[in-house]
Amino acid sequence: MVIMNESIVLKVPDWEELKRIVVEAIKENVRKEEKRFLKSAETRTMLGGISAAKLQSLRVGGHLPAINADGLYLYDIEDIMNFIERNKANGKEALRDG
Repeated sequence: MVIMNESIVLKVPDWEELKRIVVEAIKENVRKEEKRFLKSAETRTMLGGISAAKLQSLRVGGHLPAINADGLYLYDIEDIMNFIERNKANGKEALRDG
C-alpha cells in the first residue's frame, strides 16, 4: 500500500456539488434500509409503551389497521403515524370532538 500526500483543491461550487452528492447518497441508503412494517412490540414502543391488550383493542376496534401474517401482526408505519396525528391531544380531531 502506497500512501501519498496529495492535495486536492476544490472551488466552492465544486465543494457544494460534492456535498450534495454525498448527502443524496446517504439519504438513498437510509431509505433502502427503512422498515415499512413494524411488529407488535415495536408498534407498542412507538406508541409510548402501550400494553399488548391496548394495541389489540386498537386493532380490533379498527383504529389501527394491521396485517395478520400467520398470527404475526404487522403494522404499517404510515398507518401508525396517521393514527398518532389523528389522536394528538391538541389536534383538529380532538378540538372537533370536544
